[in-house]
Amino acid sequence: MGYPVTVRPTPASPPWIAVALASFALGCGWLTPQGAPVVPSPSASDAAAAARDPYTPGAGADPVVRDGVPVDAARCDRGRGAGCFVHLPATEIQQGAQATDPNAPGHDPHARADEAPVRARTVDAFWLQADEVSAGDYAACLDAGWCDPDEVLLDGGLATVRRPGREHLPAVGVSWAGAVRYCAWRGARLPTESEWERAARGAEGRRFAWGDAVRCGQVDAATARAQAAGSSQLVDACGAVMEALRAVLDEAAYLAVTRPLQDKYTPDEVVPYCKDWQGLQGDALVAAVRAVGEAPRREPEPTPCVFDGPAIPADLRDATPEGIRGLGSNVAEWTSDLYVEPEGASGHAPTQRVQRGGSWMMEDPWELRAAARGHLAPEARLPDVGVRCAAP
Repeated sequence: MGYPVTVRPTPASPPWIAVALASFALGCGWLTPQGAPVVPSPSASDAAAAARDPYTPGAGADPVVRDGVPVDAARCDRGRGAGCFVHLPATEIQQGAQATDPNAPGHDPHARADEAPVRARTVDAFWLQADEVSAGDYAACLDAGWCDPDEVLLDGGLATVRRPGREHLPAVGVSWAGAVRYCAWRGARLPTESEWERAARGAEGRRFAWGDAVRCGQVDAATARAQAAGSSQLVDACGAVMEALRAVLDEAAYLAVTRPLQDKYTPDEVVPYCKDWQGLQGDALVAAVRAVGEAPRREPEPTPCVFDGPAIPADLRDATPEGIRGLGSNVAEWTSDLYVEPEGASGHAPTQRVQRGGSWMMEDPWELRAAARGHLAPEARLPDVGVRCAAP
């Protein structure tokens, strides 16, 4: 029996190797941590699901979409969940990226060969789930007898479906057929690759789901709560620096010194400079801030983005302007498209399916770019790949 292998580049650092090997072993059922929750035995409904056509909703479905429209349009106002969909109007996008010609559209020095060529796409209006499918929602599909337990990872330490206490984490280890089956149960479908990229990049062609600044889209829960409360030491460092500037400059001079900095960098990108400026006072501080503002923009050194596992949506910091979370972090997601190899590749007939989006296993932040692509054998059940549904 062969095991599918993701084509995402493998960083050389020991943390990635350790996590990847552990994930592989756990996913194959070779390892089970002590104290792991007991997985329920397959039920009669589980067995019935295995023979059902996963592509056509029918008896037993629990739709949150009817006739291509979410059943409860106010769901997102009352709280996130399976019924929360975001409407994305029709627009034209530049899909893909290329690293060969700095003067041509879609240039990105970090683009991989299979992201080219850059091409214009008109994407019709559609709806996309605001969050990835949760483990609890996927378990409900299993319990209803619609989803097939052979199409989702249920054992091993990284599984989330049917694992007590993990209901609000994204469902992981779902195969492509399992993803199709779940979305059909909800009256929905998988997004196309073009739709996924339109959602992540917007009509303006963002580099990342959240914008153009390179950073991680996921943080550990403690840091996320600290940042939300405004108590992060890094945020405090910038606040102290700006207050020290205001103490020695009038408003006009303060704006003259800080405006070039704001024009070149996002607030997140300024934080490392603030750490360097701590302890400076008076003219020395003014000169240091002015020097960075007047110098050419320097691409920030990205922080490694590998984490211990997926997070609940509230702990992500990768939301698009439309409020869609998880496109740039947490778990990668299946699309409906077959993967076609770049020109000049092996020429094999396409059999693998495209998956898009960042995941908690991607250490290199450049892998989180919205144009980045992955492809997997449809039967793959990896602990960093999940589901998001679209409609109509």
